[in-house]
Amino acid sequence: MQQRPENRNLALVAVIVGGGLLLIFFLLNRGSGGGLVGPTWQLAAITGQAPAYQGVIPPEDQGRYTITFGDDGTFAARADCNSVAGTYEQKGSDGITIVPGPSTLVACPDGSYGSLFAHALSKVTTWSIADGRLTLTTSDGGTGTFVAGPAGGTAATATPTESPTPTPTPSPSPTPTPSPTPTPSPTPTATPSPTPTVAPTSSASAEPSETPAPTVEPTPTVAPTPTPAPTPSPTPSPGADLVGTSWQLMAITTRDPIHQGVVPEAERGKYTVAFAEDGTFSATADCNTVNGKWTASADGGLKLAPGQSTIVACEEGSLGDLYVLALTNSASYAIANGGLTITLVDGGTLVFEAAPAP
Repeated sequence: MQQRPENRNLALVAVIVGGGLLLIFFLLNRGSGGGLVGPTWQLAAITGQAPAYQGVIPPEDQGRYTITFGDDGTFAARADCNSVAGTYEQKGSDGITIVPGPSTLVACPDGSYGSLFAHALSKVTTWSIADGRLTLTTSDGGTGTFVAGPAGGTAATATPTESPTPTPTPSPSPTPTPSPTPTPSPTPTATPSPTPTVAPTSSASAEPSETPAPTVEPTPTVAPTPTPAPTPSPTPSPGADLVGTSWQLMAITTRDPIHQGVVPEAERGKYTVAFAEDGTFSATADCNTVNGKWTASADGGLKLAPGQSTIVACEEGSLGDLYVLALTNSASYAIANGGLTITLVDGGTLVFEAAPAP
């Protein structure tokens, strides 16, 4: 029996409609997160294109940089010692927009990738998962590569540093007081009897005395005035030559992450550092400010410990995050020909010039 054309058309329409429904379901499921939702993703590598840099996170440190996507359109991230929360929205099959919300503002330890990671999140435009790895790509072509963390991990919460337990100081043992040594009584000394003095016999006739010659008084000698000893010049404290100048960045080279660049003259005033006599420093890192403490040694050693700072995502192409990361890695300094060079623990350098007077 031959099938009527109307039935064949109905069957074809049903297939098309069914396929369309399956496609819509797939896209909706993809849009709600798919494989993105669930795992705690740990950062394994990070790159940037403007400015260009690349870094690899050691496996033991990957749990310090994580992100977890919820099926309700929210995310929670850990950027080293800071926590970041916000929302995300997927677009199409691989588009995504991440909008960071509230975050803590704590200065992380030296060499932290926290700021780089947190600020890169706001620039993410696409995502993909292959071979169990998540790749988030930013608008400037940079990437963040993640691996799934242990199931049930709580890596998205920044763990505060525990205070060290004080060690009790043992009480000193009392020192016995020595017995006093008796002082021997002195032996009395016999006083000699005085010898009687024989009275002089007076002369029978007194003869007149001669007039004594006048005594010449000696001329007093003037004592010489002592020459005062020279006052020694005070030894300058370590790092004194850093104080009193506002330094602006000319060039930056880092090894972790790998980056090398020259700061255009018009933008050098956006990256500065000034050292105060009281051991504090203040720096500008593009749209952020950093304050902290510094110490120097007589052999040219230099250590910067950042304290309070702002964490704001600056414009694309900013060197702010790399600059702050480099400052925390300072190891030594040298001043020559009016310029300052800070050498980093990884062998990189920060080259400064004196900022023009305001």
